Amino acid sequence: MKRKEGEGIWHFDSMSESEEDDWRSDTDCERDYNNDGDGSLNEKSKLSFVQFDDISVLMDAVGGDDDFLIETLRRLAAVPGVEPFSEVNGLAMAVADYINEVSIGQHHESLIEEDSEAMLLLNLMYAPRRSRLHKVAKCLSRIENMSHMIAWTKMNHPAVSRALQSAGIPGGGDPWQQWGCPPISLVELPRLKLSFTERMDHSGEIRMYSIDHNDLFISNKRSEMITCMLAGIPHSLLLCNMRGEEHLLVPAVSPTRPKVTSMPFSTFLVLDRSDEKWAEELSSKYFMYPIHVSTSFLLTKGLSSALYLMLLRFLHRNYGEVFRMADSIATDHALSSEDLVIFNAFNYANDDWHPDAHACRLKISLCMLDSGEEFPWDLTNEAARHILKLGRVSSNCRLSSEEELQLLESKCIVLDESNEDYDPKLHDLYYCTIVNNRLHALRSLLGAENTEGLDHLEVSCCSPPRSVSTNW
Repeated sequence: MKRKEGEGIWHFDSMSESEEDDWRSDTDCERDYNNDGDGSLNEKSKLSFVQFDDISVLMDAVGGDDDFLIETLRRLAAVPGVEPFSEVNGLAMAVADYINEVSIGQHHESLIEEDSEAMLLLNLMYAPRRSRLHKVAKCLSRIENMSHMIAWTKMNHPAVSRALQSAGIPGGGDPWQQWGCPPISLVELPRLKLSFTERMDHSGEIRMYSIDHNDLFISNKRSEMITCMLAGIPHSLLLCNMRGEEHLLVPAVSPTRPKVTSMPFSTFLVLDRSDEKWAEELSSKYFMYPIHVSTSFLLTKGLSSALYLMLLRFLHRNYGEVFRMADSIATDHALSSEDLVIFNAFNYANDDWHPDAHACRLKISLCMLDSGEEFPWDLTNEAARHILKLGRVSSNCRLSSEEELQLLESKCIVLDESNEDYDPKLHDLYYCTIVNNRLHALRSLLGAENTEGLDHLEVSCCSPPRSVSTNW
């Protein structure tokens, strides 16, 4: 072997012409020499014997395919931020990781090709603020906890495919920041048995349509009357169709109004979605209330939906609406287990002693009198408190004299100690006497043939024995 004069290459005498041409490559065979011309090689171009011996590890990483190794090294060198490797073992590990990421990306592509319905799970918890996914999660959180929402996107969508490809490139950053929010193909709410999908309407606007109610989509446009009508129903979704018909979707969860000492007339609600007994008894996981065309009230379908809506109105202290709705729950049949659970939940509002609240309870009792069900309050005590506060009952919550007499003559009223339902721990003789005297007054008033011009009316009354406590 000798070096030709005037050329910066080494010439092997035993080489053929074709082999000699291969060794003339500037990138593989040319060596840099020091400026002093001593013929020594540059230290940066040298491979130590240990590194040269470890090249077999690099070949093992690619399965012995040298062409694939060269292509992988070329692509790896093009990745921004990759520093030169000082050890062959480190380079082999980087090559193996890169090949693994590429194979995962190819596996994703094969899955998409094999199954056009393959779905990718989206993380609602960490959706970027102001993104479409974050808005959907915030909207649906009104009816369900985020831990029970499942959002999906189709993997065969072009935007998702580009994002998955960019995710397989090391140092490529967050793919969704680069390609934007993925399309929301499906949002499932398993506990409510509801599903929504993203679809474009006839005007080109993207909306979240209900799969269970095909023509309804989520709407956030509310008039002043609808906003007033939805007060007290925080866990609701307003649904609309292209004809302008509006419905209110309300999950059937257990509502409770906690006591707030500083706000005795608070209307805040706490929704207990973990109440297993409530969830087991209710077969309907949600109720749909059509909104009247006048947008002034909600329409109810069935006894359960009417009871639940009236319960929410009662907890919100909307006594006029409760009194108006009482006739919609009138029945002479025994309640089903589902209706009974909702009806018993009215005891959550028993701490409300507003005059109109007593009138509402009496009206509900009158409508349910023939059902034979036990009321979630004591009717005698409610009637006595209503009588004592009769002058302060609102005009839209007043019972007629005939309705009040029918209620006081029922067997649910305890008039004295001789009644078999009398309970000294529950009933008070003073209250019993108040109810008894009111009963006689109503009988006399309604029994009179002509009350016109009558300035007085004789009624037989009784008074309870005076309790002796002190000498005073």
